[in-house]
Amino acid sequence: MLTLVLAMLVSFGASQGAAMAWNAPEMSVPDVDLDSVSAFSPDPEVMKEAFRAGFRAELASIAGMRSARLVILIGLSIASGLVLVAALRLRWAFGISREQLTGLLAKAALATTIFRTMDGAQMFATELRATGARAEVMMTSTAMNVDQTVEAVTFFFRAVNLSFTVFVVFCFFLMWRYFGSPRVAAEFAKIDAAESATRSDDE
Repeated sequence: MLTLVLAMLVSFGASQGAAMAWNAPEMSVPDVDLDSVSAFSPDPEVMKEAFRAGFRAELASIAGMRSARLVILIGLSIASGLVLVAALRLRWAFGISREQLTGLLAKAALATTIFRTMDGAQMFATELRATGARAEVMMTSTAMNVDQTVEAVTFFFRAVNLSFTVFVVFCFFLMWRYFGSPRVAAEFAKIDAAESATRSDDE
């Protein structure tokens, strides 16, 4: 179940990221709703400008690596999509043995691990620029820059970004190791043999 959910989320996220990378040069900075910002900010006007500065930095970062990002995200979308399809077919196998599906799933999981690692590196580089731009604006406000609050918030967002990448990459790495194991392939081969024997008996 975790395999299906992760593969679905990564594939969807990669598709969204590819669409954003494709449209990055034409995208504009959205207007931040002041009411929603002021609900948690001691200085709404500065926070609003910080969000705009962060989004401008994010777009500039993505536009600067647009071609490479598109290649990586398309590869990630295909690889994670294969993981999803292979995992689904393991539950309802037809036309191909489960033993073969485990091999396909293992290869797709390895490819996803590699692509998601490269994607994570790009995402972290973008996060560094975006959070840096936001922090620079936020530090101009005496109401917000209290007791290194801005530095703490910046560190938090960067840590979350990096931790999420590590978690997802590690999960797909475990999938590769598990489904690529000869022992697991042998277990699925036994299931295939048992189902084949059952069908033969029914006939």
